[in-house]
Amino acid sequence: MNSLPAFLLPELNLSGDWNITVENLYVIFKKDFLGNNLYFDGKKIAIDRRILPDGMGKEESFWHLISKETRQARQAGRLPDFPRAKRLHWIRPIIENFKDPLIYCWKYLEGNKKIRIYLWLRNFNHLVILEKIKNKTILVTAFTVSLGKEKDLLRRYDKKI
Repeated sequence: MNSLPAFLLPELNLSGDWNITVENLYVIFKKDFLGNNLYFDGKKIAIDRRILPDGMGKEESFWHLISKETRQARQAGRLPDFPRAKRLHWIRPIIENFKDPLIYCWKYLEGNKKIRIYLWLRNFNHLVILEKIKNKTILVTAFTVSLGKEKDLLRRYDKKI
């Protein structure tokens, strides 16, 4: 296994009650995304601050960073994604260190004509996705990359703009 780059801390331990874990993760989210401005390439990053009725008073961006939607969950809501949540505290350092040689960073024109910025810490299978919308850069999501997704990311990397 590769040793972590100096800008990352080890994965979080998420054992225990999920409701307590969510509150602990939210403390990290508030510190990294609400309490301090975050910049990518000199531009401030925005997050989705909408609070949905069933969002437990927490921002939509928070839920996208710790949970996933599956076919089964579309009707029931998002499900916890433990590999994703364990790395919540990696997102800010990956964005801040996007020029590090361990991070594959590229822009890609999606089929819907939106420009997304991919920050892929390939050796650790972790991806952060930003999106350019007019003069803004939005944090879309971050997740652990599966083997099937890696092939797709390499294809997108080959077609970067």
